[in-house]
Amino acid sequence: MESTSQQQQGGSKRRRVSDEGSTTLLRLYRLPVSNCCSGVLAALRYKGLAFEDCEPPGAHYSDSLQQWRPGYGTAQYKEIVRMGSVPAVVLKSPGVGSFVLSESATICEWLEDRHASPALLPPAGEPERRARLRFVIRHHDLYLSPATKALFKYCDPRSRAGGDVSLAAALSELGVRLRQLEELADEFGGGPRGDEVFEGRAFTLVDCCLPITLLLPRQLQTTLEDRQMELGCVRTEGRLGRWLATVIEHPVLAPIVAEWRTATDAWISRKRSGRDDAFEEGWWNVGRQPMGSVESIPIDGAENAELEVRSE
Repeated sequence: MESTSQQQQGGSKRRRVSDEGSTTLLRLYRLPVSNCCSGVLAALRYKGLAFEDCEPPGAHYSDSLQQWRPGYGTAQYKEIVRMGSVPAVVLKSPGVGSFVLSESATICEWLEDRHASPALLPPAGEPERRARLRFVIRHHDLYLSPATKALFKYCDPRSRAGGDVSLAAALSELGVRLRQLEELADEFGGGPRGDEVFEGRAFTLVDCCLPITLLLPRQLQTTLEDRQMELGCVRTEGRLGRWLATVIEHPVLAPIVAEWRTATDAWISRKRSGRDDAFEEGWWNVGRQPMGSVESIPIDGAENAELEVRSE
């Protein structure tokens, strides 16, 4: 999908819109409650790419679970996306045919390869700098995100009937991963943009992929009114906390965060009820906002200027 840039307000702002003459179609399958989907959505919005915003087909009522379930993982969805997972993208274009890709990190790097500007990784001529950022994302995918998702089951009071020993263990593991990430964030400190972006120098894929995961324990604590969850929350006084508080106000991320908060609060409340029938038809779309049109997102033309000069 080709994109064009439009300079606005004396060149200080630019908007990227899809080429209306192109027959290329990019479709994103996602759910608002998914932290992995949020990273891909942020990358698409930052790069100004028009896309079709879709939920996975195949939503159904599960007799065994006695609740409505979204379409991911179903046979119908797997006919489109082999893994049956979200997020996933489908690209249809004259030059490529039909191209399907899943797994958030893979999708984000593919977007970076296919649409180099505005950049979300440093130039190829700075391999160590690129590798450090990729390591942060890898740490998120392999350690931080799984440790965070391990808290999900404790939203249901039936999972806590035997006491909070297992919850304490889950929070301890998450605490270890957060401390590791805090150390990484400190190593990136001192750049010209300070705590505004994770790297301290430019807005990158890390800024797209990590915020929602880091917000989740606080959302759990607030909705469940559980002070114990504080152990899994980002500390506000450190650089990681300062960056998180700043980056979620970025014009690309702010609407994603707002949508996610609404969807996640509703999901937690349903889990907290302990009633399977609380998951009625369409619950997975509570708070969903159309994100496919990105023509109104202002991006500072100088924001990532140093990433725009890329090595061949």
